Amino acid sequence: MIRGLKSHAEAEDSAFNLLIWVLNAKDYLKRWAESNGKNAQLVEDAVTANTALAVCADLANRLKQGDLKRSRSGRFPRFGVVSFETPQAALGPLTFRAFEVEMEIANPALVEFHLPVADNTGGEMGDAFEYAGRGIGELERLRAAIENVV
Repeated sequence: MIRGLKSHAEAEDSAFNLLIWVLNAKDYLKRWAESNGKNAQLVEDAVTANTALAVCADLANRLKQGDLKRSRSGRFPRFGVVSFETPQAALGPLTFRAFEVEMEIANPALVEFHLPVADNTGGEMGDAFEYAGRGIGELERLRAAIENVV
């Protein structure tokens, strides 16, 4: 038993929610562009052209629809299994019992969660959390670029 840390299911749910949020932010950015007299297609074109955003959109659409019939990235990404790395500095007390071990995470900020993303051939493409982070950064850059379009 592990105490003081999100479960695998909770970490996976956090990644899923973050990816859906990125897709929703893309839709918001399109509406924002239109309301400011800009072409919303700029947003869609940027999503398709940017690997991180295309993968985020593919993963979020797979989550929403249960399957992915079309892939912006062309790689039909899918999720692997959540894992985490816990350095010794993050560990608190360990309790050994007859049929179980209890581990306390004293510093959860040091724990790194990973959710691998695989392509349609099974090859690993990267990490869902990293794709989401890069996607958010790209949306911020895109918003600034659209704001400067005449």
